[in-house]
Parts: sequence; C-alpha cells; structure tokens
Amino acid sequence: MAILVFESYSVFMIKGIIIIVVIIAVVVGIVSFMMPAGKTEVLERLSDLDVVPTEISVEMESSYKVSATTFGDQAKPKLVLVHGSPGDWSNWEHIIADARVRDRYCIVAVDRAGYGATTVPPQSTLAGQSAVIWQLLDRMVQGTDAVVVGHSYGGAVVEQMLLERPRYFLKAVLAAPTLSPDLQAPRWYNRIADLSLMNYILPQALIASNIEMMALPAALAINQSKLKTIRSEVYYIQGKKDVLVPFETVDYFAAYGPDQTEYYLDDNMNHFIPWSDPGLIITAV
Repeated sequence: MAILVFESYSVFMIKGIIIIVVIIAVVVGIVSFMMPAGKTEVLERLSDLDVVPTEISVEMESSYKVSATTFGDQAKPKLVLVHGSPGDWSNWEHIIADARVRDRYCIVAVDRAGYGATTVPPQSTLAGQSAVIWQLLDRMVQGTDAVVVGHSYGGAVVEQMLLERPRYFLKAVLAAPTLSPDLQAPRWYNRIADLSLMNYILPQALIASNIEMMALPAALAINQSKLKTIRSEVYYIQGKKDVLVPFETVDYFAAYGPDQTEYYLDDNMNHFIPWSDPGLIITAV
C-alpha cells in the first residue's frame, strides 16, 4: 500500500513538473515572439544605414562592469535609453535608426544589471538598478541637458533616478512604465518562475527579469510619497491595449507624480511601444 502511495505521489510530482515546464516554455515563446529581433540582426540593419555603434563599459569596484552601446558624437547632449525586463540595448533599434535623433543627441543605450554585456548580477531593488547605471553616467554625462527614456520596468528605474537626482535630466520619457505598487503585483507566472527549480530551466534573462518583478511593488511603494519632488519635465506614453502594464497606472501617476507631466494615452496601443510606436518616443525627446 505504501509503495502504491509513493508511486502515485511520484507520478503526480512528475506531471506537475512537466506542466510547469510547459507553461514556462509558452511564456518564453510569447516573450520571444513579441521581442523578435536579436542583437545580431539589429546590428546588421543598423550597419545597412551606416549607423556605427561604440560599446563603452565601466569597471566597478567588485570587478563587474556596466556596459552601454553609444551612437553619435560624444560632445552632443546625451539621450539615455533604459530598457525593460527582460531586454538589452538593441530593444531601442527604431529610436537609434532615426537620423533626427542621432543628429540631436549622442545616444547611450544601457544594458541594465543582469542583461547584455553588463556583468553586474541582477538587482532586486530599483535603488540597486539605478546605482549600476549611475556608475556609467557619472563617467560620461555632464551638464543638465541630458534626456532619459525608460520602457516598462526601465520606466520604474528612470523614476528612481529622477528621485535620486531631481535636476539631473532635462526631460524624462516614460513608455508603458511599471509604476503602480498595486497594479504591478507579481502574477501567477512570476510565482512559478520564483521556484528554485526554475533556476535550472529558465534562461538567465528571464531569471533576472523575475527577480526584478517579484520585488518591484515594495520598491515602488517606498517611492510613492516622494514622487512630487521630481523636477524634470516628464512625458508619459501609455496604451489601453497593454496586457502587461494596466493603463490605470496613468491615474496612479497623475495622483502621486509631479505636476509637470504630460500624458499621451492611446486606445489601440500595446505594451511594446519602442517597436510598435517608436515615433511617439522620437517626437517626445
């Protein structure tokens, strides 16, 4: 009898593991489909436009490095691009490819902690995320004419940076940002991906992403009472067909965020604004 119970339990566990793996595989497939271009393809397309990247990196005290890919004349005002979760600098291909943007700015497309060429381990807090990016920006951005853009989780990182140095950036553009503590509660797939078993199954980028998303609501709650202290001009872009960031986040930021915020809310736009509607970002910067 005991043997039968043990065998039944083992079969149940194996089936459960298989179901979890299938679910994770589906999630990975969806993310891969919605973010189709890899760095190799992006570099080839930019090369066809005679757009030449320069990779820069800064060594940190711990021997880790933070990396960014830059485009254009370093003497120009900086446009700092902070990608979402997961992601890397190549997510900004359509912004980088626009000649008007390159004529005006030196583009600095950051690889956040846990992604791309940056070797810093994933950071669970927004303060940890911003600290890594400051290591890079403090070496190359001077003056008060820099502009910063953050997409999705990158928008939350930008919010953190605006709070830490309220007058550092002339303008901030937030594209579908993850800013509401209540609306960004971890979802069922985040809780599954948080199981220790998933460390042996998931790609490193998705492990890094889940670390960020699980800790995000607490970090956002810390910032809530301080949002009015932001001094940069803010331009907020959001779509109502966003299935990852509820469009009601706009109402949250309107209630708690700085008064000098301009909003653009589109009834038909999805979450992936840097790919689907890059012109909105280009116009905003």
